Amino acid sequence: ALVEAAWRIRPGLPALLLTGLAEEAEEGWPAWVTSGSCDMLRKPASGPVIAERLRRLVGREPRSP
Repeated sequence: ALVEAAWRIRPGLPALLLTGLAEEAEEGWPAWVTSGSCDMLRKPASGPVIAERLRRLVGREPRSP
């Protein structure tokens, strides 16, 4: 997987996976999918939801207006 290749170069690089797979498919996912530096969303995902997950992955809070 692309994430695994990236982690060989930069371990712990945050990754957000978007999937259209059914919930039942989760059982076959590798353990790294639920690691602290990786998160997953099911399609369709709105822009605000994606942005919130990305902020959480990189440990940043949204900017105040």
